[in-house]
Amino acid sequence: GMADSELVTILERVGKSIGQAQQTGNFLMSRKSAARRTVSETETGSDDCACDENLPTIAEMGYSPFQHLVLVVCRGVCRGYLTEDVSEWDEVYTISEQHLGLVDGPLLASACISLLRGVRGDRRGTFNFRPIGCKHVSVDEMRLMRVVNAFQARPDGQHRTVVAELVCNPQPFRTVLAARALANFAHEKAAASPMIFQTPDAPHLLN
Repeated sequence: GMADSELVTILERVGKSIGQAQQTGNFLMSRKSAARRTVSETETGSDDCACDENLPTIAEMGYSPFQHLVLVVCRGVCRGYLTEDVSEWDEVYTISEQHLGLVDGPLLASACISLLRGVRGDRRGTFNFRPIGCKHVSVDEMRLMRVVNAFQARPDGQHRTVVAELVCNPQPFRTVLAARALANFAHEKAAASPMIFQTPDAPHLLN
């Protein structure tokens, strides 16, 4: 088994290995912007996490192993939007395949991409995300994961309150459809891989 703290350490090394551990960014969610690349990015120049210490950590959020993996994959997708570099999304598929296999891994990556495409279609403004290896969770990431968690608990619900916090759109059809599809994928795979749907203290698939 693997404790959540050990997982965070591994993810920090993964993030550094692909050149992301020292970077954070915002990207404009609206695809209707005249500017194709409206991104701000900073580099800390340090081996330590430079996040606001008031932000909660992944361990404190109590995500299940599956939810943790979704967060990691979504961070990689966001990084691809920020850099407009297709290799970032290739890394997302690699990470997913490493932990869910060559069949289910790409399905998870595609579901996360669809979710963020839905959010981009329904939301205006920027979206702040943390690097793959960061132990903290940004406010926007917390809102995204609340939507993921809500639909995982009840896929057939509308979850208007948590969705509204994320996209601020009275008709967030794309986000709802994509979040429901991700939840249905999770439920379909739960019987085959129950360990990834247990509590954060359970053995983790990311090893």
